[in-house]
Amino acid sequence: MIEFEKKSFGFNRAFWTTIVGSSFPKAFPAAVLSTGIHVALMFGLSDKRREELKLEHPYAVGMIFAAIGFLIVYRATHAYNRMGDGAGWVFHMESRLFDSLMQALSFHRQSEAYKSGSPESKLFLSRLYHLHSLALAMNCLSLRRDGECNVQRYNTTDVGSINSPSSLKRPSESPRNYRPSNPFSWFYYAASMRSSRQVRGLYYSKNKLDVYGGVNARELQYLQECGSCKSRALLAMQWLTDFISTEQQRGSFGSIPPPVIARLYQWLSEASLGFNKALRVVDVPFPFIIAQIAEFAVISLVPLVPVLHVSFVRESAAMGSVLTFITCLIFIGLYESARDVEDPFVYEPNDLPLAGICHRFNECIVAIETHPTCPWDDSPAPLARPQDPAGVHQVVTISESGAGLKST
Repeated sequence: MIEFEKKSFGFNRAFWTTIVGSSFPKAFPAAVLSTGIHVALMFGLSDKRREELKLEHPYAVGMIFAAIGFLIVYRATHAYNRMGDGAGWVFHMESRLFDSLMQALSFHRQSEAYKSGSPESKLFLSRLYHLHSLALAMNCLSLRRDGECNVQRYNTTDVGSINSPSSLKRPSESPRNYRPSNPFSWFYYAASMRSSRQVRGLYYSKNKLDVYGGVNARELQYLQECGSCKSRALLAMQWLTDFISTEQQRGSFGSIPPPVIARLYQWLSEASLGFNKALRVVDVPFPFIIAQIAEFAVISLVPLVPVLHVSFVRESAAMGSVLTFITCLIFIGLYESARDVEDPFVYEPNDLPLAGICHRFNECIVAIETHPTCPWDDSPAPLARPQDPAGVHQVVTISESGAGLKST
């Protein structure tokens, strides 16, 4: 996602210097071609032949341009709605997972195990944090289709770890804003080569997802045995649901009544609903039958616009060329913008910041773990961070490829 400041009209430097993520580089070749057609018609034809191209009234092509404009606006509106739906359901999923985490933590603090500071309580907390973080990360991996990218030769399956909460990045440094995957990102973007698995894999290698506690070898083995990204996401959710059920039987939630504990399952169910609603945006593309006619309509702009300007801007070839260029640039740029944002989880850099969402979720976990009690609470002192040799309390970034998940 590209972040920018809303400055005075026309004085935002980012609007004039950004190439990757702008619709202008994609619309520019078509606008230049249309301008070239206009120049050829103005200087390559005789006055008599140009007179034959003259239209008596713009109504002759008015219906055509109305239809083209309608198709472009229709696709742009549909694309923005898809992006809004995807963002809404992803944040719904994150919110419900965090609700489940906070309530489970609050219930556990009423137990005798927590009040006595037993090792079982410390293990419960570490697993609770880890499984919620893992569920969110696997859901996000599934949404951005990370598993489709078999890019081992780009070393995208390496795992970089953050060893302690103190080394977590501050919010201003979180991976929310767009980071180019390589120096040739502008070329891949302008040439519409971002759908390549290798190019997407490079981008994912720069935007890995944080998992609190890392992913141990046994978890990796089970996740690798799953056949699809969605099955891995659902497996992580099942681990979390099973963990809550098991701990409730062990008394980890103290004397909290079972009907109240059932609220945790409600939050997890709503998180799964948010995930599947967002997955619908991924799995159900813009209809081909409409995309086909819209593509044809936009292509037809290239020869139609110069013919229109040859007919009605006859005294100045330069003015006609400028108007042709600007008209095509705006129409085709809007259309390319719609194509870019209608898949909000896949294509850089106008995709939703899934890496930033995972980072923020883990940072909230660290804040809760560091300050587990209220300042005015009379309960025992916060539990010290356990020194787990297995590295349960690490925050580890993961990435997925067609060859499976890997961790170091």
